[in-house]
Amino acid sequence: MKKLIYILVIAALSIGNVWGQSIRNAAHFETELNDGLQEVHVFKHNSGNLMVLRKSEKAADGDFTYVFTKYNSKLEEDKTAEIQLSKKLILLTKCENGQFLHLLFIKGFSSSEFILCNYDILSNKVNILESNMPDDFRFDRYALYNSSSRRTQIFGNNLLLEGRLAKEPTIVSLDLKTAKFETAAVSVDGVKPGKIYVGSFMPLQGTNEFACMVGVKKSFFSRKVDQSVFIYNDKLELLRSISIDDNPQFTTSIVTGAKVGTDKYVFCGMFTNKIIPQGIYIVNINGSKIEKSTLVGYGKMQNFLTRYSEKYASKMLKKKEKLESKGKEMMINNHITIHPLIVLNENEFILLGELYWPMYHTETYGTGNNMRTREVFDGNQYTDGLCVKFNKDGSVIWDHMLDIYSSYWPMMEYQFITEKVNEKSVSFFLPQKGKIAIQELSFDGQIKDEKTYTIPKETESNETVKENTSFVEYWYDNYFIEYGNQYLKEKNSGLFGRRRSIYYLNRLAY
Repeated sequence: MKKLIYILVIAALSIGNVWGQSIRNAAHFETELNDGLQEVHVFKHNSGNLMVLRKSEKAADGDFTYVFTKYNSKLEEDKTAEIQLSKKLILLTKCENGQFLHLLFIKGFSSSEFILCNYDILSNKVNILESNMPDDFRFDRYALYNSSSRRTQIFGNNLLLEGRLAKEPTIVSLDLKTAKFETAAVSVDGVKPGKIYVGSFMPLQGTNEFACMVGVKKSFFSRKVDQSVFIYNDKLELLRSISIDDNPQFTTSIVTGAKVGTDKYVFCGMFTNKIIPQGIYIVNINGSKIEKSTLVGYGKMQNFLTRYSEKYASKMLKKKEKLESKGKEMMINNHITIHPLIVLNENEFILLGELYWPMYHTETYGTGNNMRTREVFDGNQYTDGLCVKFNKDGSVIWDHMLDIYSSYWPMMEYQFITEKVNEKSVSFFLPQKGKIAIQELSFDGQIKDEKTYTIPKETESNETVKENTSFVEYWYDNYFIEYGNQYLKEKNSGLFGRRRSIYYLNRLAY
């Protein structure tokens, strides 16, 4: 089973309590990995209920079995529900919404048929709804990567997703209770539908509006994409569209934003004049016009160089000063995954991003004179968090770097850091190998407190952990849930000692 490390926000909890107590293992559950099932999702609820969704590794009579196993707060198995679905179905997206887990299956990207499974964690019941989009509708295959690209998003009790209807880009608002839907075609004056695509969705917190990024490809041979923001209400009525390509030297893209007043919005993303992002982009909108746009390169940030070693940072600083003396800016390239915008008030915002690099290794294959080499993608190595506070005018107030140390390299973009906004500060929960780090920043960018916890290892006294894949999420009250796979070996048993692989759950208390 492959999963990413998740560190989720601690809700309704005193930071002082988090830092004042050590973590202990309050409950444990394990099962052998050779039970023919593989994990699909872990669904937690603040009532103390937990559900683990598993899928059969092999199909029987053309169907996969999906097993919903509910556990109580003591990690005792409570109830189980099972459904059978065709092995030909593709799980396009899964999303949590209150007490429900929604699973959207499609029959293929050339089919308009879909199945919506709604699981209620309180009743442990699964409701299956089958329906069809219009015959000439096709789902967007990039929605499979929605964990980072936000091509599917919860909006109230609806799911926003994108596809093409008669080859025209189309937004779909799918009612998660009834599987009924509404559609809205996306068009740009003077542009053929094939050159238009819909990117990320952004529900605007506290409103009945959402925004989406709409791109227009300039030409087949050009990397340049004209970007616009389209804003809709919950009836899929287009309220306004705003072109954000006000700087021809750079390509800008937005992934998060907020409504900050009557007809006023702020959106953020990244910019580059190449392919890899070179900094963050902030745009302020009034009505359908840009009031101000700001490009903040990584090289302009006060604390960005602190992520490097002292020797390398000194070298970079000298390069920066030399370029600035000539009226130039030092450009630094770095991939970034951006979180939803943190809104402190109508005038102050915090943008949180996570820096990463795609990692590869070279393989040699073939024999004799047919030997070849190829690059193989290993995953994205996340290294640091970037935290930037700015005001409604787009002026940066401060920036801060956060340490990430994850031994897992996800194959797609992912958000490892989770934030919690307090009355006068923001707390960040940072994944580290076998640990949880918590750092609290005041609204003026000062470190108020920081702490690191070591996660205890739970095994039988006569076993040692040879391999461990640990995933930690906040559960409820003062509890985390840790889950994953362990490869165990009997102590002092020599080469042929007893070994076993388990899937385990731990309730961690602090």
